[in-house]
Amino acid sequence: MGPGGSPPEEVKPVSLQLCERDFSRLAWLKARLSYRRKRMYSFEEVISLLLDREEKIKQIRLWLYTILIFLAITAILFIPFGITIKTFFLVAGIGAIFGLISFYLLTPRAFPGTSLIPDEKINNIIQKLARKAGFSQPPRLLLLNTPEINAMAVGGATPSVILTSGLVAAHQNGALTDEELAAIIGHEIGHLKHHDGLRRSLASAWISIFATGGEIITSIGTNLVLKDQSAHPSVFTVCASIFLVGFGLFFKGLSKIASALYFHLSRKQEYDADDIGAQLTHPNHMKSALAKIEDLNKALVEKEMQQLPFPDLWQVKPKKLSIIDRLWTTHPPTEERIARQAELASFI
Repeated sequence: MGPGGSPPEEVKPVSLQLCERDFSRLAWLKARLSYRRKRMYSFEEVISLLLDREEKIKQIRLWLYTILIFLAITAILFIPFGITIKTFFLVAGIGAIFGLISFYLLTPRAFPGTSLIPDEKINNIIQKLARKAGFSQPPRLLLLNTPEINAMAVGGATPSVILTSGLVAAHQNGALTDEELAAIIGHEIGHLKHHDGLRRSLASAWISIFATGGEIITSIGTNLVLKDQSAHPSVFTVCASIFLVGFGLFFKGLSKIASALYFHLSRKQEYDADDIGAQLTHPNHMKSALAKIEDLNKALVEKEMQQLPFPDLWQVKPKKLSIIDRLWTTHPPTEERIARQAELASFI
């Protein structure tokens, strides 16, 4: 048995051919590691530690990238108001607090009506994938009653993977294979592994505030004139209304510009999560799963799709958009994601 009573990892015997230089470097690293930790390490353990180190470096890079995006968004929103460098970093800190509040307090409450999935086969899939991904405990597996064929990851104190009833039904009736469902769940585990929800919340904190504030200010300005019962509103009322509407539109415009960076981050996260799903299963399974979700969702009428809950948050967005519109989409085009997995599969 493995740690915590879990089944041991499957061991597949393989042989690697290394040039003399690489073998010498690996042997030296093995000797240094054994010397420092006062026990003999095997080559397998050294390679495992190198892979773990690579994963940690990747996590650091992801966070640095997110921080840069967050700071760039903060700059776009606040530099037009002439803030100082000191005030800029104070504002950035406040935005980070808003992001944390949104992620830990608001996001987990955004999906009422979910229930645990009793399907033993699906639960076995997520347990196996979570263990393979390095999770000490598998995420909760929840069901949301909607016909859309999709999945979603929700972080926070209790990480969860949400599957739609349409996705579960597609698997149960044979439209999706076990391997394809595993790839979909693996994609969501990738989001949790990379803390994508938290990173998105940080990036979008000020954007949400500016967009909502702009909407409120614009509405107040419009209502100043509309609610004036006199036949001829005063000059002050008209000027105040114009000022507020203009100021509100300025807020909304800034949030729209800044959100292009947020959506860029979101699309990058989708590619990375696809890669984790492919790593945990196989790129061919990820590729076919994406294609099937696309085809199955096309069966839903566009009008019905718009009425489904949380249309902007799911793993796949079955829409055809222009190049400009794609700047403000959470997901990259499915055909590009499929092509990426096909290319990865060719190297395995």
